[in-house]
Amino acid sequence: MQGAEAIKAQKPDTKIGFVGAHAAVLPTETLKASPAIDWVGRKEFDYTCKEVSEGRDLSTINGLSYKDKDGKIKHNAERELIHDMDVLPWVRTFTGATWTSRNISTAICNIPT
Repeated sequence: MQGAEAIKAQKPDTKIGFVGAHAAVLPTETLKASPAIDWVGRKEFDYTCKEVSEGRDLSTINGLSYKDKDGKIKHNAERELIHDMDVLPWVRTFTGATWTSRNISTAICNIPT
């Protein structure tokens, strides 16, 4: 949490999202935990993270909980289960290595607004 808040303090336009077991089960509580958290990817978050990183309107992304421009928490429809793990998207390249959201535990990305 402190890392997210430090980033927001330096670059307030940075969009910060959380994924993982805690965020998936308690999306509202996760979003309320800090004003620095903009969105939470729930359950099948791989394509959710990809779509956020593409700059899509948060209100159109399934599997996402987020704060709207007024700070109100919104929950979009759930995303379908991924049955074939071989089709997972390549989300981002970090330091020359490409990672999917399934093989990293933590990453902070500057998401376009």
